[in-house]
Amino acid sequence: GVGDTTSYASPQQVLAESGPSPLSRIIAIAAGYDHSLALSDDGKVWSWGLANEGRLGNNMNSSYISRPTRVLKQDLSNLDSIIAIAAGFNHSIALKNNGTVWAWGDGQYGQIGDDMGTERTTATQVKNTSNSGFINNVIWIASKGKHNLALKSDGSIESWGRNDYGQIGDNTINTAYYPVAVSNLTEVEQNQSISISKNSISSDVYLRITDIKSNSFEITAVALDASLVDNVAFSRPDNTYTITQAGYIVDLSVTVTSSSQAGSTTLNVLITDSYGLTSTTAIDLYVLAPPVITTIDNTSTNEDTAVSPISFTLTDEDTNVDSLNVTASSSDTTLIPDENIDISCSGGYCTATITPGTNQSGSTTILITVSDGSAVVSESFTLTVTPVNDPPSAITNATKIAGSSNHSLALDTDGKIWVWGNNSVGQLGITPLVTQYTPVEMTAIDSVIDIAASANVTDSNHSLAVKSNGTVWAWGYNLYGQLGNNDCCTSSANSVTPVQVLNITGVTKVAAGANHSLALKSDGTVWAWGYNDNGQMGNGTSGAGTDCYSPVQVSGLNTVKAIAAGAYHSLALKQDGTVWSWGVNSNAQLGDNSKTERNTPVQVVGPNGSGYLNDIIAISAGLQHNIALRNDGTIWAWGYNNEGQLGQGSLYMDSQYPVQVVGVSNTGFLTDVIAIASGLNHNLALLNDGTIVSWGVNGEGQLGNNNTANESSPNEVYLENVNNIFVGGDHSFAIESDGTVWSWGKNNYYQLGDNTMTQ
Repeated sequence: GVGDTTSYASPQQVLAESGPSPLSRIIAIAAGYDHSLALSDDGKVWSWGLANEGRLGNNMNSSYISRPTRVLKQDLSNLDSIIAIAAGFNHSIALKNNGTVWAWGDGQYGQIGDDMGTERTTATQVKNTSNSGFINNVIWIASKGKHNLALKSDGSIESWGRNDYGQIGDNTINTAYYPVAVSNLTEVEQNQSISISKNSISSDVYLRITDIKSNSFEITAVALDASLVDNVAFSRPDNTYTITQAGYIVDLSVTVTSSSQAGSTTLNVLITDSYGLTSTTAIDLYVLAPPVITTIDNTSTNEDTAVSPISFTLTDEDTNVDSLNVTASSSDTTLIPDENIDISCSGGYCTATITPGTNQSGSTTILITVSDGSAVVSESFTLTVTPVNDPPSAITNATKIAGSSNHSLALDTDGKIWVWGNNSVGQLGITPLVTQYTPVEMTAIDSVIDIAASANVTDSNHSLAVKSNGTVWAWGYNLYGQLGNNDCCTSSANSVTPVQVLNITGVTKVAAGANHSLALKSDGTVWAWGYNDNGQMGNGTSGAGTDCYSPVQVSGLNTVKAIAAGAYHSLALKQDGTVWSWGVNSNAQLGDNSKTERNTPVQVVGPNGSGYLNDIIAISAGLQHNIALRNDGTIWAWGYNNEGQLGQGSLYMDSQYPVQVVGVSNTGFLTDVIAIASGLNHNLALLNDGTIVSWGVNGEGQLGNNNTANESSPNEVYLENVNNIFVGGDHSFAIESDGTVWSWGKNNYYQLGDNTMTQ
């Protein structure tokens, strides 16, 4: 808390949040393993130290913070009215003056007490023992390691968190994800019964023993019906135990190995201390016969067709068959989602109804599991779904198409969005999370005026849309906050349902990078959110801990009329025809005649690094290169050029400043261009005669010239009467004058929308 990470051999004064003054008005302190807390007399909590796993409660997951920062609630207001604090290993708790308890940090073992088991970067209210409200009437708190205690005004104690050594005190070793009552401490506590299947070993049964005088004792156990029991084992092989001090408590366990005979008996347990005094307890033992399930034959069905009802029977010697728990699962939940398996049973006769996922085919193993509470048996069979070649859908009124490396979106004239391709993280905005072979309508939002799909080279993609009311909506992958809804960093932050981007309206256009997002407002300003390791936010920050989970304004930009996002860099086109860039610059993609990373916008220089690029009417960003269309119909490119992305003919050098794209077959320079589009490493240009040319990487056929050889100069695409062009990562689109949409290139996730995986 002294503003640096230097170790000191003598006490140093903790500083205030900023400035040279010390932290003051402190009434309580607490220390975790590698973070610290302080409570000020105004009821606010301060934290500093290691900051991952949310342990500082300041809505950040950076590496560390070396000066005190305020702990926040989930609405990002200050946590206040606190009267006591406590710090665990990598989490913390606080007691408010109204008797409620709040927690933040690591929640893997339930330390947060919110029944979630996940980390919390802001203070979250601890639930009550019924998990239906919140704990109250607490008068004191304590935290140690990865569990917590709360003392209530009625003298009772509640606890939650890690419990592998019984530290919760509820007579179990089960992790508690919300508070449980601490058990009364009596002379001997035990589970009252053991239910176990034939020829099996029971779970541990825990006994808690105390002796007010002796500190050692011996324990034995005898079954009244020895034919049911092969062995009784204790946690100490010699069955002798020593308590560190008379009056203290020792926990031990008993394990029973059953015989091949079913039935019930009583296990008498005798505890004898060093003075010969004894105590006894009895444990009821039930040895059960496991349920039996009949064999189920392999079966098949056609794509999008429910399986004919599958019948099987259940029997059980000592359990009512109607009380058996029957569940089912699929080894391929894309082909057969678990929720699509419905089982109904009555009197031991069961029927399974199974429906394949939409447009899915292949084989999966269906596992039927039956439990009587002690024994679990299962039966499996193979289900084969035969593909049916559905006719592909055709979009005839598209106005814009956007694509990532593995999914595609189309916006039609009615403001509706159509989606197809990979949907592993919800990037299509529809359920279930299965690949779509042809376009389907995404009905969650309407009245859309612009769309974007992330420039990510992996399966982790997100999508954006602008509605006619100027709001922005996002869905899909959200590990870095790219959805802009102030959530991030875990798989649970992904959203298959569109969420509204916070704190921004008046938007007209959007663009999506690999893990960051951009929005252009009607006032000409640009806003960004998401990943910021390389300055993608353009707000003067970069590096670890600077990701933005909701929009921030890009510094110094106004009168902007168009935006574009590469993987880790961004572009803006101003009304005066100049181009501005920011973000990563390792391959000269910023066009400022350098390879220096920029966290605020810089102006793209002119040809040969002289002056500035001007008279630009359109821009497009690739993975690590960019192209710009000039008002004279020429194209200028800069950045990475290892595969001919810059269209320089026989030259394959990266360029730190714009260079003019050569003409078809490397003759002269390309002219008469009216529209441009860039994929990850390829480009399209639409000419004023309705034809298309393309250049760059072509390993997936994305250039549309009937081969897969890379091209370093423009070549013709075999289409005519084209009105517009668009690209995905490694695939391309064109809209003809009659509204017909054509696609070509990579198709491993059906991103071409033609109901095949053929490129």
